[in-house]
Amino acid sequence: MEKQFFSIRQSGIATWLLVLWVGFYSNLSGGVTESQVVVVVNGTSDDSRTIANHYVNWRNIPSSNVVVLNDIPDQETITVDQFRDLILRPLFAEIDRRGLNDVKCIAYSAGFPTAIQLERDLQGIPNRPIYVTPVGSINGLTMMSQFVFQKNPSYLALDCNLYARRKGEHYFVSPLSAEKSERWRSVKALEDEGKHKEAAEAYEAIFVELPTQFPVAYLAARQYALAGEKESAIDLLETAVDAGWVFREKMETDEALVSLREDVRFKQLVTKTKDFSFEYQPTVGFESRLVWAPNGVSSSVANEGLRHVMSVVLAVTRGQGTTVEEALAQLKRSIDADRTFPQGTFYYTLTGDVRTKTRQPAFDLAIRALKKLGYTAQVVDGTLPSKKDDCIGLMVGAADFDWPGSGSTLKPGAIAENLTSLGGIMTPGAGQTKLTAFLKAGAAGSSGTVTEPYAIQAKFPHPMIQSHYAEGATLAEAFHLSVTGPYQLLIVGDPLCKPFLKAPEFGVEGLSSGDEIIGAMKLKLGEPEAADSSSKVFSRPSTLQFMFDGRLVRENPYVTDVSIGLEPLSPGYHEVSIIATDDSLVRRQFEQRIGFYHRVSKKDFVLDLPKEIERDTQPEIEVQVGYPQATSLELYCYGQPLGKCEGEKGKISVPSAALGRGPVPLMLLARIGNRSFNSEPVVVQVR
Repeated sequence: MEKQFFSIRQSGIATWLLVLWVGFYSNLSGGVTESQVVVVVNGTSDDSRTIANHYVNWRNIPSSNVVVLNDIPDQETITVDQFRDLILRPLFAEIDRRGLNDVKCIAYSAGFPTAIQLERDLQGIPNRPIYVTPVGSINGLTMMSQFVFQKNPSYLALDCNLYARRKGEHYFVSPLSAEKSERWRSVKALEDEGKHKEAAEAYEAIFVELPTQFPVAYLAARQYALAGEKESAIDLLETAVDAGWVFREKMETDEALVSLREDVRFKQLVTKTKDFSFEYQPTVGFESRLVWAPNGVSSSVANEGLRHVMSVVLAVTRGQGTTVEEALAQLKRSIDADRTFPQGTFYYTLTGDVRTKTRQPAFDLAIRALKKLGYTAQVVDGTLPSKKDDCIGLMVGAADFDWPGSGSTLKPGAIAENLTSLGGIMTPGAGQTKLTAFLKAGAAGSSGTVTEPYAIQAKFPHPMIQSHYAEGATLAEAFHLSVTGPYQLLIVGDPLCKPFLKAPEFGVEGLSSGDEIIGAMKLKLGEPEAADSSSKVFSRPSTLQFMFDGRLVRENPYVTDVSIGLEPLSPGYHEVSIIATDDSLVRRQFEQRIGFYHRVSKKDFVLDLPKEIERDTQPEIEVQVGYPQATSLELYCYGQPLGKCEGEKGKISVPSAALGRGPVPLMLLARIGNRSFNSEPVVVQVR
């Protein structure tokens, strides 16, 4: 393979141009829940609205997390300037306006262009390698939006996704930006010259500046040990363990630490670590409020890493995609698979084709990891597994395949994907089997490139994707953990699917849906050690996050008695999201969301509409609205105005064709002078 065209460590790390994310730099929690996903809708596409309506309702996504964009071209391919101007900028501007400060995943509904022409950004780059083809995917470029906003073609790099996992030794590459690369080289030179104490002090100084960088603290400890400074070495090892070092075997077998092995403090530290293999970086939960450093560690120092946001497309219904009905069936099947812990086998297929040979070297690694988690995994000869009814995960490599002809069955929740050139090109007539073949067969998610990528592992999911998923990561996390160079990969499916999640579940007392609150909110949460009486599998909650209407306002250790002042909230309907996170590296999460009225009465709102309508025979929805002393009344859906009337009561007519089909939430906004009060959403089924 040719040398990489770009390297993130060569191209420099810049601060995100749009400062849309509020930093909470302590007790940060990875993982993904419903309130951390934004669903994006093409307002002029009936398919887009229909799929979003159903998904948002089934997944219980907050209405405030649904953004409708208009003026989206009805085509598969657009230019990178169009992508920036029509999709990225208005999307992130609306996220910012709504105060959604903990968005981890952008889920595009159907109806969006999936391929982005990049020539405009690449004009100044001479002698591009053949594999740097000038087409990117909507997902890859959203993930790398920091560079896309800057028109910085470093989003083409095969190592630009710093969240993706790599070999364990990758922890020891420079965590510094390119501007400070000489500093790292100088420390390495001290090591090479045997100036161990000086190297240790230099590493320690870097760690002080980057306090989440546990690998740097570990490197400092190694150098202190080699310098004969045992106390300093153990102090730094303790610091490294406290900051995140978990690798027991690496620590016990490291020749640089031989002099420490009989020390009591060293032995105590070893017991605090875990039986994690250092062969490959372990699965970690996604975090968007921090940056990811080049060595794969998250950091609160903004200019020492990249800020990512994950992205998945819910469905593609144009060209060789699925029908709306197929897409809805696939999404519902995936949602129902959550926490079912399916039993079966993860299959990796092997042929003489370069498409399988590209990923074959990592098959054994992934199979060992899966078996360590207690799952069965195996390599089978042939394009597809034959007559297997227990497929809980699948990785193949073939230009074309016939899944129905294989006689095999995908279990609900399975990730099934294929390395081939044209799997993400949905243009009618384009060759090779599409990723949607797996979605039609029942997969929770699949992927494919939107142009000729060449058989380069970095552009496709690594075989460890199945291990990340089995560890409890969401589907969105599993994909993004496994693709280091994502700029051409289209990912389609349910980003929140989590069949292997051991959720830190809890109950809530003291607040019920629709309650009216005037003073502080006082809650009683379930004890984390509560017995499992429902045959569900739990992990123990460690931290809590509290969000109001999508805005993260508080994080603290898990407690059972909670009191939250509501003074900053405006009068009206609000939703509180309570998210518990466990203390694993995966940072498994569980969310409870409850709607309530603050300083207003629910009964004062009049929002009277039919429970369901037939769109073909009822072109308009008649909605009776009212609020005492209101000067005007407005009706909204997903933040978009649908109509208005003056006075404290009236009727608003809404064209049913403009809403898509499925469960549509409508919300009333009452204005009295310069004050406004909103109701809870009321759902109408549009058939």
